[in-house]
Amino acid sequence: MSYGKILKIYVMGNDPRSLKSVELVNWTGQAFIGRRDHLSLVRQRNELSEPGVYLLLGETSEDGGAIDIYIGESDSFSDRLSNHVQTKDFWTQFVVFVSKDKNLTKAHVKYLERELYLLSKKSIGILTVKNSVEPSGASLPESDIAAMSEFLENMIF
Repeated sequence: MSYGKILKIYVMGNDPRSLKSVELVNWTGQAFIGRRDHLSLVRQRNELSEPGVYLLLGETSEDGGAIDIYIGESDSFSDRLSNHVQTKDFWTQFVVFVSKDKNLTKAHVKYLERELYLLSKKSIGILTVKNSVEPSGASLPESDIAAMSEFLENMIF
């Protein structure tokens, strides 16, 4: 028997374009979806000063409508986003994934960053990857690879 999934979306404000928190019920991960102008809201969220993996997304690329994407990881997304607002001008939106139980480590997010990068590189014509360097990833124990593979599946969902 196949079951559906339940997403809980919280819009942080009265405008549907406000910063959003997205949770998949019974998963320890949490996504935040926002725009470039949400930097002050991002700084107010304690969850976003934890390790996370993120995507910066541009509207369209000059090469036929592919979406520009940059994949990154950070110990503190709010600090990293401040830098990206100043140094990367192609993006208009972001998605960041963190752990609700503070169980993602630097090695976990480096592993996830590389896996997302490799998936993105396979989507020729749909995504234009803006990373100038291929992420190195991280060496994880077998049990952590299994856990991060499941985390990645939920991220993709």
